[in-house]
Amino acid sequence: MSKKNVYLFQINYTVRVAGTDSLWLPYSIACLTAYAKSKKDITDYFEFGPELFCSREDPHELIERLDNPAVCGFSNYVWNTEWNLYMSKLVKERYPDCVIMFGGPNVWPNMENEYDHIDVFMKLEGEFAFVDLLRKVRDNEPLPRTLSGERIHELHELVDPYESGEFDWLVQNYPDKVWNAVYETNRGCPFLCTFCDWGGLTYTKVKKFEMDRVENNWKWMSQNRVAYVLSADANVGIFKDRDIEIAKIARKYADAPTSIIDGINFQYNKNNTDVCLEIASILGNYSRGITFAVQSMSESVLEAIKRKNLQMNKLEHLLKEANKRNLYSYTELILPMPEETLDSWRDGLSKILEIGQHYAISVWNTQILKNSEMNTPEYRKEYGLDIIEAYDYTNYKNPNDWQGAPERIGLVRATNTMTLPETVNCWVYSILLREFHINGVTQMLSRYLFGKYGVRYREFYDRLFDILREHPITKDAIDFVTQVEEHYLTTGTVADIKTMDVTFDFPKLFGVPQSELPPGHFMKDLLNKFIFMNINLLREIAVKMVKEDLGYDVPDEVVTFNNAYMYNEDYEYPLKVTLDYNILEEEEKQTTYTLEPKILKMDLKFKKKDPVMFYKQGAYKSNLTTESKGAVPMAESGFNREDGADTNEGRSKDDQAAPNNFGSVHGSPSGKGVASVQVHASSTTDHPTDIGHKSPSEAQLEIDDSNVLIHRDLEVYSD
Repeated sequence: MSKKNVYLFQINYTVRVAGTDSLWLPYSIACLTAYAKSKKDITDYFEFGPELFCSREDPHELIERLDNPAVCGFSNYVWNTEWNLYMSKLVKERYPDCVIMFGGPNVWPNMENEYDHIDVFMKLEGEFAFVDLLRKVRDNEPLPRTLSGERIHELHELVDPYESGEFDWLVQNYPDKVWNAVYETNRGCPFLCTFCDWGGLTYTKVKKFEMDRVENNWKWMSQNRVAYVLSADANVGIFKDRDIEIAKIARKYADAPTSIIDGINFQYNKNNTDVCLEIASILGNYSRGITFAVQSMSESVLEAIKRKNLQMNKLEHLLKEANKRNLYSYTELILPMPEETLDSWRDGLSKILEIGQHYAISVWNTQILKNSEMNTPEYRKEYGLDIIEAYDYTNYKNPNDWQGAPERIGLVRATNTMTLPETVNCWVYSILLREFHINGVTQMLSRYLFGKYGVRYREFYDRLFDILREHPITKDAIDFVTQVEEHYLTTGTVADIKTMDVTFDFPKLFGVPQSELPPGHFMKDLLNKFIFMNINLLREIAVKMVKEDLGYDVPDEVVTFNNAYMYNEDYEYPLKVTLDYNILEEEEKQTTYTLEPKILKMDLKFKKKDPVMFYKQGAYKSNLTTESKGAVPMAESGFNREDGADTNEGRSKDDQAAPNNFGSVHGSPSGKGVASVQVHASSTTDHPTDIGHKSPSEAQLEIDDSNVLIHRDLEVYSD
């Protein structure tokens, strides 16, 4: 008797990194096949694969590679549900006797009543339930519409898909691809955040895998063209000694001669502790950064979403420690959350800056995950959640991905404490704050005023953005972004730019043609090019605002320091500036700064990249070496997304920052732009990029592509 064929699908978007397409290894379905293949009664009857389908191919072409399937299983999440539904219908039409199974986090309550062509819906942990399903198929038993997996307590009973060779076929048959890998060292989450489905799906008790499995995973990844690694652990650092040891294992194999691993993304413990700093220090340049996922700074919001952040003083301590150690960190927020108001949102952003986060703030729309508490009728009613079904929120628009069956997700656009216009207002405010403060246009000016005179960042940016909304240089650009955000949250679709009046240039983003707008989440980058091209005028507006509206006649040296912090052709570098206040340490102390933009030290092999991308990724920012009277030299990195290096490294002692007289500026203006670097390209990316650590295609960086990323800074979809 010939064996029955089983095919599994875990589809994800293709991401182009450093000119090379990268795919996600389908870890979830590999766990199912690895365990099922360990059962002789299963392998005697079923034939698996050989391919675990993971690429967003055209279903009409992919179905031709199936040979009379008996079972087709689909791993379901927000980035592939519509593709899965489309493909599964094709399979059912051609092979009506094939058992169609849906599993994964996006199998929602009562889904079985919506889709007749799907035979079985699997919920919770899948390894044991999948084997049960196959046995029922083999024995011709009636199939239940839903099959709920049990909590797996003894994780050592499971089979490691890396060690069992589940991915070997993919690596061998796609030699032109690099891979993004997921692995896990434990399962479970002790938190029950209402916007998340993690704790509710896997229960709150955390179970651990054996350390041998963890090390074997890293060894395999270091030998098989894996460039980016995402830990599926919900709270890295929750087991201090164990997680530190895992970080050492990760670093060892990332450093291995055969490794092309360039980025490691850990989801750190929600209540961040110093152990997270230690783990990030061990990972070094591979770390994507320490996540301070506060979601909101409002106590009423945190109570509504069942989340408790660290106390402000603890957050401030961790941020300052990260900065001292030159560890990259980023703060995540979600908009709009229940109980958030326009006032609390702006105030929360100001608080984040006040405790020392000046390098990365990431804002996500509030997404309604199907199995989250936030999706229950009672919760939605209590907080007045107004939800729009939105399309293509995180589509990377890779030209090799099939663009049919666009994915959709519910986005909260208003609550009983924030109207739709207020949500749009908060979004635009966040975009402007990122451009002006995080990207460095007015960062040093506002930090000086905050430290020296106690001017809150909110006061500074509220007034600046009010002026910009009416200023003839900026009004049209801000109005355009406002219209784009409003259209997306009103209709759930990206606006057709051909129907809009566009009076400024915006960058090409990802695989989207210049004549189209990017997917929803990436609209936040629409102002990158406009800000970059008008940066000197925008600085002048800010300085004028400080003097005329806020009433502070700041020293010329402060203006010079702010304007030269990002590479400026009007100055020669290295540039030394002495101020009456230490901005970095927030101390009343005469301090001399040496500014040296990172772009001036870059390898010319990156010369074809777009200058707008360099601006966006922070490459125009300066490394800052400081020396204060009675203090030792310190350094601060300028990259938006990099673990900054010691800027005194490699310099002679005479070339390091030295004491100076207040009021003097070393490095006079030079209209000729003596230190300028010419960089040319046609596009920009969504993500700040760490230039040239260990890219898999480093030797071929003739880049003119719209999806140029380095793996370390690959922004993945997560809560």
